[in-house]
Amino acid sequence: MRWLPLVALLAGCPTAAGDVVWEDVEPLVRAECAGCHGGAEPEGGFVIDGPASLVDVASTQTEDMPLVTAGEPLQSYLWHKLENTQRVAGGSGSVMPTSGLLPSEDVDLVEAWIAAGAL
Repeated sequence: MRWLPLVALLAGCPTAAGDVVWEDVEPLVRAECAGCHGGAEPEGGFVIDGPASLVDVASTQTEDMPLVTAGEPLQSYLWHKLENTQRVAGGSGSVMPTSGLLPSEDVDLVEAWIAAGAL
């Protein structure tokens, strides 16, 4: 969480990992993920429709890591996909979103959500 406290303070967002909940992350997911991972024909057959669709759900691209491990960003494949470190984590595929890396403050928000327990 490189800049999360400063960025959050300036943006009026939650400033501590314990303050970040799904409702804080959901607008980002809708804007950046739902286009491919929603609707009638989701990419890879995977729909993101809330924490239950991510937390402790096995990734299809790595055998060793769930999509989200509550409290453990580095053990969360979603975080690696957003950081473009999925191959280092034993996975495959491209960075998410496929349009390119998210701004660091968006990745920091997801990281804070995971660190806070992914609730």
